[in-house]
Amino acid sequence: MPRSANGKTVLVVGGGGFIGSNIARKFSSAGFKVRVAGRSLQPLHPIGDSKYFQIDLLGAKPDLGVFDDVQIIIHSATTTIPSTSMYDMAYDHNSNCSIALRLLEIAAARNIETFLFISSGGTVYGIPKLLPVSEDHPTDPISSYGITKLSIEKYVNLYGRNSIARAVILRVANPYGAEQLMGTPVGALANFTLRALRGEKIHIWGDGSIVRDYIDASDLANAVMSAVAIPSGAYNIGSGQGHSLNDLIEIIAKFKGRALDVSYEPSRAIDVPNIILDTTKFALAAGWRAELSLVEGAKKLWDFAQRQHLTNRARATL
Repeated sequence: MPRSANGKTVLVVGGGGFIGSNIARKFSSAGFKVRVAGRSLQPLHPIGDSKYFQIDLLGAKPDLGVFDDVQIIIHSATTTIPSTSMYDMAYDHNSNCSIALRLLEIAAARNIETFLFISSGGTVYGIPKLLPVSEDHPTDPISSYGITKLSIEKYVNLYGRNSIARAVILRVANPYGAEQLMGTPVGALANFTLRALRGEKIHIWGDGSIVRDYIDASDLANAVMSAVAIPSGAYNIGSGQGHSLNDLIEIIAKFKGRALDVSYEPSRAIDVPNIILDTTKFALAAGWRAELSLVEGAKKLWDFAQRQHLTNRARATL
């Protein structure tokens, strides 16, 4: 991890979202000058001391002031999630690839020293042939989301060979954190947690045996901080541990103190049965490892959700 910010300016594109806001706050707390760019009028989540800019990501030009004196661009913006990407695959590909290409063009024109892309370790590999999955595993995505992420990776590599000094790709596992609890909870752990607190039925696609590699947002932010000084290339970011959806149910049930109401629905074709990431390459390059176990991270999320739930109930009685 970099020991100091050295006066560097970081631009987090999509920094008002779940992953981006955690990254922005981490860099800001470490002393970097942080700018956040997004399409929304305001960031969706707190961004610390970072300065927010609403910009048209597709129409962005190199001469925009938001790019002045920027040394590092972190691209975490996305217009879709794995399930919604299948509804309109042309939109998924065109919108996300166009934004990434525009940012890469600007990075090259501005002589940005580091371009870091947040990719998806859970989708770009497709169905694993061997677990845990290392970076040299074949990439054969089974969702439009994964195909689009992989396409962007190819462009990042292309620019890294020709016109950007450092082009880093982070293939991130399944991140979770408090920001996912807003509105319709996104992510299995956040969704199950909030439904358990509300006493609502939890819906699971399939029989609950699907295995994922889960990583707390704070661990992910630390990984991104560590990644700004490593060699170009693709790196897996995860816990290196696999947990099934049924494991999540069991963990949350223990927090609640009783069994949860679970409904098992027909499985989906877009869901990879099992994925666990081998993070050895990144550990050797950056000296990083995930610190929170799933149980510790899930308890942190549960406690936060419980406080919010009790606060909301108290407000409702006023």
